Amino acid sequence: MIYLALEFLNGLGYGASPKIEEGKTYDIISAIQVLEHLLNPDSMIADISKTIKPVCRFLLAVPNGGEISKCGPTWIGFMVDHEHINYFSLKTLSQLLIKHNIYIEQYW
Repeated sequence: MIYLALEFLNGLGYGASPKIEEGKTYDIISAIQVLEHLLNPDSMIADISKTIKPVCRFLLAVPNGGEISKCGPTWIGFMVDHEHINYFSLKTLSQLLIKHNIYIEQYW
């Protein structure tokens, strides 16, 4: 599926890649449903912060770990699969991004 998206974007002339290449800078970086699976999401965000241009869009999606405080262990985010290593609330995600000078423009 990812390769179909890359092929489509490259066909439009966007130069899409499945990895961050050292020494390159980017206008748009997308990490959809990735951070919650990483042992060290801080490292990935640090790498991204070095490659984004001053005016860049970093599109990021993670499950809303803030639901834990509302639902407890019955929250569906715990039940879907057991491969999530990290759970982010808006506050904890903001703290991680700000640490690397990335600021949230919009969330929902």
